[in-house]
Order: sequence, then structure tokens, then C-alpha cells
Amino acid sequence: VSGLMLANHTSMAELFERMLNQYDRIKSRNAFLENYRREAMFEDSLDEFDDSREVVQSLMEEYR
Repeated sequence: VSGLMLANHTSMAELFERMLNQYDRIKSRNAFLENYRREAMFEDSLDEFDDSREVVQSLMEEYR
């Protein structure tokens, strides 16, 4: 059994920052995105991912 604990402290900002860096690297290489482009929702664009990235960015800034 695994668990996830989200604590309300500044190390959360580091976690979000690491996630954003990983996302940026994957997105810049277009890695793993082809599977999403095959879905009807993402045929035209992957804006949903960019919107989600902005949400995580704002969360990271709130925790700092």
C-alpha cells in the first residue's frame, strides 16, 4: 500500500517546480504526446496540458 501526503509547507513548491521542469523537458521533445493526439479531445491542440501547467505554476508561486 502506498500513500501520498501533501503537507502545507514550502517544500511543496520544490515538488511542483520539479514537476514543471519534467513536463517542460517532455513537452520540448514531444515525448509521449502522440498517444494524446490520437484522441478526439486533443486532435486540434494540446492546450489542455498548457492550461494545466499554468495552474501548477500558480500553485508553486502560492507555496513560495
